[in-house]
Amino acid sequence: ETHDDSQAAGTAAAPSVVPDALKRIPVKTQDEREAAVLEKGIKESSATGYAAQTTSSLYIFLLAMVLYPEVQTRAQAEIDSVIGETLERLPDWDDRASMPYINAIILETLRWFPVAPLGYYIPKDITISSYARFMARNPDKYPNPTRFIPERHMSKVVEEPSTHGPASDDISFVFGFGRRICVGRHVAEASLFAAVVNILAVFRLERAPGWNVGPDAEGVEWTGGLTTHPVFPCIFTPRHRKERVSQLVKMQC
Repeated sequence: ETHDDSQAAGTAAAPSVVPDALKRIPVKTQDEREAAVLEKGIKESSATGYAAQTTSSLYIFLLAMVLYPEVQTRAQAEIDSVIGETLERLPDWDDRASMPYINAIILETLRWFPVAPLGYYIPKDITISSYARFMARNPDKYPNPTRFIPERHMSKVVEEPSTHGPASDDISFVFGFGRRICVGRHVAEASLFAAVVNILAVFRLERAPGWNVGPDAEGVEWTGGLTTHPVFPCIFTPRHRKERVSQLVKMQC
């Protein structure tokens, strides 16, 4: 069944970017094989959009660790208390409830710089979309909003360790609202946890020589597009022997 057949039968997906792009494929001027390649590309590009947001959040986390070494030190102490200072194993999903500060870092990463800071001037009486960047920088709700302060989320992740994801936190607005909320938010947040906790377990992130940017991240270069992430130099220094890390990675594969 083609996309046009689905629309005629009333079973097509609700209006959105992907169905609209599929509808625009000039099938009459292409053979079936070429049309199939285009359709596959459109669908995969949509999935790439979800992955891009998680990647952008990871860049922002790395920036925070470089600018706030004291946060990184506390986070690594928490990880070491769970898995052992000698890297007895790599952290996994089951460790999450035992790492409230890591969870707070993830929430603060999502708040500090929302990766899709869309916002426009809209005339009166026109439906608008929320401006996540403005909401995340509201000083009445988040004192010193330009600073990366995971402690602002600690009461939430400690009181409700089983519901520490952004879907249940007061920063869920970074994923949108209602029926339009990001459908991949749970996967994105889980992927971010896995990346954050393993990077901190294995590496120490350090500022590159000559790179002088303050804690407010003013002067950092940012990419453009639907999602955005910082561009900056940094140094990854192993915290453990390379052989030990390689051994643990192979054990988990």
